[in-house]
Amino acid sequence: MNLRKCLGAVLIVAAAAANCNAHAGSGQKDFAAGFELIKAGKLQAAVAKFLAGLKAEPNNGQAHFYLAEAYRGLQQNDKAKTHYQKSLEVDPFGAVAQDAKDRLSQLGSGEGGQEASTPAQTAGGRAGKAAEPAPGSGWTEATTGMEFVWVPSGCFVMGSGDGDNNERPPHKVCLKGFYLGRYEVTQSQYQTLTGKNPSSFKGSNLPVESVSWGEAKSFADEMAYRSKERIRLPSEAEWEYACRSGEQNELCGRGSIENLAWYESNSGKTTHPVGQKRANAWGLHDMSGNVWEWVEDCYNSYQGAPTDGSASITGDCSRRVKRGGSWSNTPASVRSAGRSRDGPSDRIDFLGFRVARTLP
Repeated sequence: MNLRKCLGAVLIVAAAAANCNAHAGSGQKDFAAGFELIKAGKLQAAVAKFLAGLKAEPNNGQAHFYLAEAYRGLQQNDKAKTHYQKSLEVDPFGAVAQDAKDRLSQLGSGEGGQEASTPAQTAGGRAGKAAEPAPGSGWTEATTGMEFVWVPSGCFVMGSGDGDNNERPPHKVCLKGFYLGRYEVTQSQYQTLTGKNPSSFKGSNLPVESVSWGEAKSFADEMAYRSKERIRLPSEAEWEYACRSGEQNELCGRGSIENLAWYESNSGKTTHPVGQKRANAWGLHDMSGNVWEWVEDCYNSYQGAPTDGSASITGDCSRRVKRGGSWSNTPASVRSAGRSRDGPSDRIDFLGFRVARTLP
């Protein structure tokens, strides 16, 4: 295999990956350093950084994948195979799972990646598709200053076979990438667009709450009108996929509930400013706890639910789905798979929302 060609390919994916949010997990600093070393052409040193990071975060599927890419650049194909396989083992439905399978197929056939898609094509989909933004990379809406992060295309298992009945059956969902608000919509942002602040707990950087589903949807529509962007409420599948951030953790991120969520035991029976708790792997804060978040979907069983990430808007729509749990809930409600519902006109002091943006 042409080493120069492979190095160039690895450099492209490293440059994209270096933009990923570094707030989640103790291995992220090593991963970021590894990407920078790859960009500098120091692949062996990059390998050392990835291995150090994986000691702290051994189940980071994307890190195993990019370590394998570095080994491939060094023509150490046996080690590359090991880490492609490990990536699939720990994250079988993640954003890079199909790419890991493709690499294993190429290496197993003796091609050694000679005719492989470049990592730039891997990041953006198959040949001819424009590359997606790097996972966790940002976009800011001008009117409100609201920050969004990129949630990459991929597949995951939605729901839980061990949870409540309404979380079953677990089912595979494959989604296109989209932007999601880094934080819950704040009172300042809500007031900027609507001129109102219905919240029970007052504070400009506190999440807005006591808004109905219809009011949350109207806010998204108004932001879309002003920004000329496709702003909307996320679907339930998009919400859970973003919460899990390519992993299968109990909560929306790695670490203890105390580090990730405001819930009944640490909230002091009130909301808290957004962004104080640890982000997940894609840079999203407060997906577990603080306030419940409205999503687009009608509340129904997962039987026959969409598998493409779209919202379920047929059947009984007398109740709408809310996700994530709140300051008033037990740990069971702030889990990744936890789901609940309220009437679309209900306004409650533990219920808010965040918004999504679709690319054209």
